[in-house]
Amino acid sequence: LYFFERKISSIVFWLGLFSFTSGLWAFGECNFTALMIKNPTMLYLFAFIGFISLAVPLIQLSLSIVDFKNPKPLFLLSAFMTVSALIALALQLLGLYQLSSSMYAFHIITPLSLCMLTFFTLFEAFRYKNLQAKRFLLPILILTLFSLIEVINYYVRFTYKFASLFQDGIILFILVMGFTIGFYIRDIAAIRKQNERLAFEVGLMGIQMEEQKKYNELIRENEEALKKQRHDLRHHLVAIREFAGNENEELKSYLNSLIENVPTGSELYCENKAVNAIVSHYAKICKNENVKFDSKLIIPEIKTASFNGDLSVIFGNLLENAIEACRRTGEGERFIRISSDIDYELLVITMDNSYDGHFTYEGERFRSSKREDFGVGLSSVLYTARKYQGDAKFEGKDGHFQSSVYMNIGKI
Repeated sequence: LYFFERKISSIVFWLGLFSFTSGLWAFGECNFTALMIKNPTMLYLFAFIGFISLAVPLIQLSLSIVDFKNPKPLFLLSAFMTVSALIALALQLLGLYQLSSSMYAFHIITPLSLCMLTFFTLFEAFRYKNLQAKRFLLPILILTLFSLIEVINYYVRFTYKFASLFQDGIILFILVMGFTIGFYIRDIAAIRKQNERLAFEVGLMGIQMEEQKKYNELIRENEEALKKQRHDLRHHLVAIREFAGNENEELKSYLNSLIENVPTGSELYCENKAVNAIVSHYAKICKNENVKFDSKLIIPEIKTASFNGDLSVIFGNLLENAIEACRRTGEGERFIRISSDIDYELLVITMDNSYDGHFTYEGERFRSSKREDFGVGLSSVLYTARKYQGDAKFEGKDGHFQSSVYMNIGKI
C-alpha cells in the first residue's frame, strides 16, 4: 500500500511538472499574453524553455507509471534531453547560440523522443503483458501523433488550422492521464480494503488460537473434574458397602452393581468428544442459572484435531454468546435450543436463544454487548465456517435470536 501511495505521489508530481512546462511554452507563445505583458524577452524565454524541457518530465512520468523491465534506455533518453536543454540554455545565456536557432534541433529530437517512448511502451505492453503500460499507451499515442502532425505542418505548411495541434494533444494527454490516475486510486482503495480485511482476519486467527487454548483447557478441566467425581463416587459406594456388612446381601449386591456401573464419562450430547465436553460445560451453566437447555446434536467423532478445535470454537462461541444474551433478558423464560445434523456432506448447526432484542452489526462485523467495540465471537464463527466452504447467519426473529451455521465436512 505504501508503495502504491508513493507511486501516485510520483505520478502526480511529474504530470504536474509536465503540465507546467507545457503551460510555460503555451504562455510564451500566446498572442493574447503578448498583448498583456510588454516584456518580449521574458515571453521568449518562457516559450523556448517550456518547449525544450517538456520531454524530461514526460519520460519521468512514464517511468513512474510503467514498471519497465529494462528502464535504462529511458533513463539515458531522459538524461540526454536534460543535457540538451541545459546546453541550449547555456549557449543562449552566453550569447553564443540563440534558443530560436536551437529550436530547430528540438523540433526533431522532441518528437523523436516521444516516438521512442511510445515504442518502449508498446513493447512493454505486448511483450510483457504489462497492465500499467497498456493504460499509459493511449495517452502517449495521442501526444506522439499530435506532435508528428505539428512537426510536419511546421515544415510543409499544408494547412494553418493545426498550428496549435501539439498544444491540443497535450490537453488531451493530461485529461486521459487524469483517468489513468483514477485507475491507480481505485487500485489503492481496493488494496487498502483488502489489507483491512486481511488484518482483521489475522487478528481473528490469533483470537481463535487463544479460544482454542481456552476450550482445550476447559475440556481438560471438565475431564479432570469428572474423573475425580467418578473416583470419589466409587469410594463412597465402597464405604457404604462396608457399612452394610454381610447381613443384607441384596443391598450389598445392589451396591456392587452400582460400583461396576459408575459412568465413565460426562453426559452424552453427541459422539464428538470435544464438542460433547464444550456442550456439557455450558449445559451445567444453564442448569445453575435456570436457563432451559435443549439439545439434539448429531456430530460424529472425527480424528482431525484441527477440525475438532474449530468445532470447539464454533460451539463455544455460540453457547457463550447465548448464555450472555440470556443473562441480559432479565425476567421471563430463558432458553437455549441447539441442534445439528449432517445432510449429505454438510454439517448444519442451528440455535435459538432468548435475548433482549438488541443486536447490531456493520457489514460482517458484530457489535459487542460487553464493551464499546466490535465483538469477535460471532465473527470468529463466521470466519471458521467459511474456512470449510460454509457460512453463518445471525438474526433476531420472532422474539428470539437465531444462529445458523453450515460447513462442508466432505474432505475432512
